Amino acid sequence: MTVQYNTEKVSKKKVFYSGTDILKTGYALCYDRDYGTAADSDVQRALRVEKPATANLDYFAGVVGEWDNGKTGPCQITIIQAEGPPGVVVPLWTDQSCTILNTKLAVANGSYAFTASAGGAKYCARALQTVNRSVAAGLVLGQLMRVPVAEIDPANKVTLTIADLTGTLTGTANGALADVVVGDLDETAVATINKNFKEVQAAIGKAKDDLEAIIENLQSAGLMED
Repeated sequence: MTVQYNTEKVSKKKVFYSGTDILKTGYALCYDRDYGTAADSDVQRALRVEKPATANLDYFAGVVGEWDNGKTGPCQITIIQAEGPPGVVVPLWTDQSCTILNTKLAVANGSYAFTASAGGAKYCARALQTVNRSVAAGLVLGQLMRVPVAEIDPANKVTLTIADLTGTLTGTANGALADVVVGDLDETAVATINKNFKEVQAAIGKAKDDLEAIIENLQSAGLMED
């Protein structure tokens, strides 16, 4: 079900919170995917949420909406589900000092608060407000994203440059091809080889442009580090 949240459309889902804490707006919750007896096919695994813990961090469900602020579990609630890309803009509960567009936020073991995500770790939100919540946890406006997007983040470990890649393909540092000179072969063979080399170089140049465009798109979507 999609509804209007102020000026942002959000996707809501009714779930059952099995914990006993008092919930607050923006709290992160994860699905209890191993609920019940392991051998049973239990649909409740799609409907029960709990406090983030090591065993459920891969099953991020969403955040508590303002309409359920102050509820004490166990209880039925309606969470805001992650969207993506580009994500949905909602208040998030965090314990971090956040910088707009730069701070990546992730769910953490034993905490309802979104915490820092660094070093290519998974993240499911990005701060859209500059505010310091490191002294006392509180709300930050954030872009909530689906976890599969976050899992692509290790792309920042790529260290080869485009020049390195094209140089590897062409045998030269800058991607240029050296002409074959007369004396090595007869003139007809030289002309044919040079023509073929130039066509290959043109194809590599196009591939380089395409690769640059793909990288720019990934960076713009937040799927790859600048």
